[in-house]
Amino acid sequence: MGPGPFLVTIAVGAVLLPAAGGQPRGPAPVGPVLTDDGPHVRRRAPHEHSDRGVTAMTEHLWSFSTESGHLAGTDLTGWRVEASDGHIGKVDKHSDEVDDSYLVVDTGVWIFGKEVLVPARAVTRVDLEEQTLHLALSKEQVKDSPEFVSDKHLADRQYREEIDQYYRASWRFPGGMGGL
Repeated sequence: MGPGPFLVTIAVGAVLLPAAGGQPRGPAPVGPVLTDDGPHVRRRAPHEHSDRGVTAMTEHLWSFSTESGHLAGTDLTGWRVEASDGHIGKVDKHSDEVDDSYLVVDTGVWIFGKEVLVPARAVTRVDLEEQTLHLALSKEQVKDSPEFVSDKHLADRQYREEIDQYYRASWRFPGGMGGL
């Protein structure tokens, strides 16, 4: 005998739940849910713990926004990088890895040759014609970011957490709550 009719959550993609009377597979969804009675909003009960927590913020921070126009697989090396208030440098390295996308920006003489690690979510627009990435960050926010040494910090999870905390505190990113 088959599992029967299913309900679909609309908040974060499709999550299948058995119709009334059945047991959900996995944690109950939080957010808008379409049921036989129409749309409802399920909120997390005080005793329930999020299985995503800080990780969800990190996933969003290290992923390109769908609105940015970024096309996975595009080689961004050498592209211009523009902060919200002017030019800051060029892309030295980048990653398109799912939930681990970033830019390493060489700021050149602007900050005495400093390289900075910029989370992919900071990219607001990808200009394919001009080969330019536009950020939702100001020059000051980039300049004040934690020191980055590619060989030392790129794979360092503790450094990544430091970057997370810095950007969450200093910038409101699209789709986020508070700072990054």
